[in-house]
Amino acid sequence: MTTLTRSLVATFVFLLGSALLMAPPSATAQNQPGELSLGIQGGLTQSQLTGSGVSASSQQGYSGGVSFQYHVNETLSVELGAVYTERGADGVTTSGAPNTSSPAFDYDDDRLSINYYDFPLLVKVTAPLEAVKLRAMAGPALSFVRSAEENGRSTQRNIESTPPVERRFLLYDFSGVVGGELAVPFPGVVNGEVALDGRYTFGLDNIDQTQGFELKNRTLSGSLIFRFAI
Repeated sequence: MTTLTRSLVATFVFLLGSALLMAPPSATAQNQPGELSLGIQGGLTQSQLTGSGVSASSQQGYSGGVSFQYHVNETLSVELGAVYTERGADGVTTSGAPNTSSPAFDYDDDRLSINYYDFPLLVKVTAPLEAVKLRAMAGPALSFVRSAEENGRSTQRNIESTPPVERRFLLYDFSGVVGGELAVPFPGVVNGEVALDGRYTFGLDNIDQTQGFELKNRTLSGSLIFRFAI
């Protein structure tokens, strides 16, 4: 774990702990049926690229965005998010299938940075606890490529017919999301809360479209969310 990761994790824990200590003892953790909330979030990502014959190590990044959460009842909620997420991997090594494109476009210990706009649609189930809101979540996410770089460059080597890096990947990715969330009332804000969110996002599509090898996104993310009723 890097110094940056430790510092951000410590900050998340401090802010969540402070909210727990400051929350009034009488605060309820029950969802309010029919309530719509806006969430503002930011956090860290630990991403990886996997696939048959792919060797790579994980890469750290950031995420941030907004979400709208609707409480169907005290237990069930639905959330739609719009999140900018940094993904990719370090030390990516793989080669294409025979007779596929050019070996010059294979990866040999390269760094790939692929940034997305994510739109997750999640179903959340809240445990019947008194002091906190403990939620489990799952659902699909549709993502669109914002930008992509190989070793810090947005274009490939100067080779005839070389496609820009962005065009080497699908413009979209369809993913599954599972995770959990711990939320407490936010002091001084009616129906407001602060939450610590952890998710695992597993891409279902092969995002490579030039070389004949398989690349799929895998991302662990943690976020601090401030949420209030609107």
